[in-house]
Amino acid sequence: MGYQYCVEIRNPNYLAQDYFEFLKANRLHHVFIEGYYMPSIFDLYRRFGSSIRGLTVIRLHGPCRSDIKARTGKRWDKIAEPRDGALDSLGDMLEDLPRRKVTTYLNVNNHYEGSAALTIERIGAKLERAAN
Repeated sequence: MGYQYCVEIRNPNYLAQDYFEFLKANRLHHVFIEGYYMPSIFDLYRRFGSSIRGLTVIRLHGPCRSDIKARTGKRWDKIAEPRDGALDSLGDMLEDLPRRKVTTYLNVNNHYEGSAALTIERIGAKLERAAN
């Protein structure tokens, strides 16, 4: 099968049907990035989720780095900005993608909630509760 490539763009103007058709035509895959000035990955998934096939990457970056660094004191051992609603939406997405046979990689940055490790634990707990 060879290598598979995912494309991360940081220009929200490109996130249109033409972009997803380009990816499909070239056997490329989309990277969802939550943060910075990009639109919500959950809104994008609602609009273009049917275009996601085979593989995707979800990157939880968070908004302004300097703001979260100031609030955490650059210590990444606690949740400084809980994003419960977003994690609920992420859980829905992480349940839907495997049902559609999409291999999914999740990358969590400390800047998302203040602690990548604790955010991952929170996501795992939500997925576990949903499975039971």
